[in-house]
Amino acid sequence: MKRAFKISIVSLAALLAAVTLQAQNYNDATSPMQGGSYDYSYDDVGTSQRREAKPHWVEKQYPGGDSYKGYQVGGQNHGLGTYLWADGSRYEGEFSKDSFAGYGVLYMPDGRTVYEGEFKNSQPHGLGTFYYTAGSRYVGEWANGVECGTGILYDADSRVVYFGAWNNGKPNGKGVYNWADGRKYIGAFRDGKSHGNGTLYGADGKVVFDGEWKDDKPVE
Repeated sequence: MKRAFKISIVSLAALLAAVTLQAQNYNDATSPMQGGSYDYSYDDVGTSQRREAKPHWVEKQYPGGDSYKGYQVGGQNHGLGTYLWADGSRYEGEFSKDSFAGYGVLYMPDGRTVYEGEFKNSQPHGLGTFYYTAGSRYVGEWANGVECGTGILYDADSRVVYFGAWNNGKPNGKGVYNWADGRKYIGAFRDGKSHGNGTLYGADGKVVFDGEWKDDKPVE
């Protein structure tokens, strides 16, 4: 069991690392992407800025080649808009105080969708789908940029590989893991491994082992 899970999780971590790297670029010195809250108060700006405090459409070019088209409030990207990076990748969706917040879609330079769903502070947060280059995908809950809550991992053929609880980007809690050859494990997981009480079924549906597991190994 250990090897099958290791392949899935390592692939997941590598792709999330790519998104994290992009997210870090949101907050560099030449980019306006800053963390923020969902709420924006008209009273947050002074009297001389009241005109800019109303939603208005802008088209801006930033140092380094990035650009933004969308609504601003008080000089910050706020509302619907599109942020385009110099490398061709882009974000389309909702903004709040220069932060990706609400529903949005993140595209790679080749136009491929890498993530679509809810954002908070420019990170996946809430319900969303992450698409892998190999065709597999994760559909479920996120918290601060990592899988957390209930989620489903599909392979490139839309076969359910894992369904259940996630925490810190790995299966944690109760879940079901399915092998391509028909074997199945139903039970507890910890850090992506079978750990706790669980049952392993063979490809013929018969119970292979039912009991306690530790680090992907049955406790005899």
